[in-house]
Amino acid sequence: MSARTRGTLTGALVCVLGLTSYVPGALADPAPAHALEATRVWLDWETGPGTEGCISRDDAAKEVERTLGRRVFVAREEAERTLHVQLERAETPSRYSAHMTLLSARGTPLGERDITIESTSCAGATDGITLALSIMADLARTREEEEEAKTPPAMPPSPPVATTPPPVRPPPRPAEKRNERRWQGFVGFGPAVTFDGNADFAPGLHVFGLVDPPGFLPLALSGLQTVRPFDTPQGGTFWQSTSQIDASVCAPSLRRGKFELDGCLGPQATLYVAWGSGLMENRSGVSATFGGALRVYGTVAVARGVRLFGTLGLSATPQRIDIKTLDLNGQKMSIHETSTVTAVSSIGVALDIF
Repeated sequence: MSARTRGTLTGALVCVLGLTSYVPGALADPAPAHALEATRVWLDWETGPGTEGCISRDDAAKEVERTLGRRVFVAREEAERTLHVQLERAETPSRYSAHMTLLSARGTPLGERDITIESTSCAGATDGITLALSIMADLARTREEEEEAKTPPAMPPSPPVATTPPPVRPPPRPAEKRNERRWQGFVGFGPAVTFDGNADFAPGLHVFGLVDPPGFLPLALSGLQTVRPFDTPQGGTFWQSTSQIDASVCAPSLRRGKFELDGCLGPQATLYVAWGSGLMENRSGVSATFGGALRVYGTVAVARGVRLFGTLGLSATPQRIDIKTLDLNGQKMSIHETSTVTAVSSIGVALDIF
């Protein structure tokens, strides 16, 4: 790649992607002509959480060498420079960033660049990252490097040892909090349907909320309401209202792009209210059971702060409620017994609250 091409490439990337960079002394004290010779670089690659789908170190090196049309990267012991790359991912909105630091053979900083690209997948940031890598790897030698090469080291080099020397790391960055976790959470509501051990279906309404605080497991609170009629042997009708409430602790959220999956387990309480003709002496009744609930929440982001959700759940209790009526002789008679196991499914809309 010619110097003219490199200049055009650098200007385009800085203007379009907004890269920030510095090259100490590059403008005030230009390097001599022979500094334009290609340098040998060791690529030190570091990735953070959420960057598993990003381009690998080897693939990035091949792409840079294909762009520049020459060999660039060599083994650490043969290198004249170290190019340290740190890949990170941040959320809300989803974005990927690469912090690049170029060091001389003695660890002197020669340049630094940051690139941030908003994308739901790391594949969308690959072109920008490899283009910035090509520019950093192709920077000409500085006058400081030429002087370092002429200045003998203060101490003679240590004899070679069998162990691999540690990679050259850039100096610690200022106290900037990178990729700090924040509170996350959403509330959802939508229609639901239940199916219990008595083979009874009932429509209902499901409302829930889930929060994911930093430093702790996600927590969920869910409420489910159903109402359905039952016929009595005497030809009457009574209604049964079922209200399920559960509070649970969830496993760490599984996030992939716009998708999120949460599995939660915790205690559950069910309140039964029944009323109608012939239902006991006072034609009404209230009872409650206690047990546990397992729920799985799946969401997909469709707009900023808006998601669609679907849930599957199972609640169980060792208790049963026996609903009775009066027969023609005035005697109490059981007409319905609640189930110990109930399955539920719901869909709807969820809104982010953080």
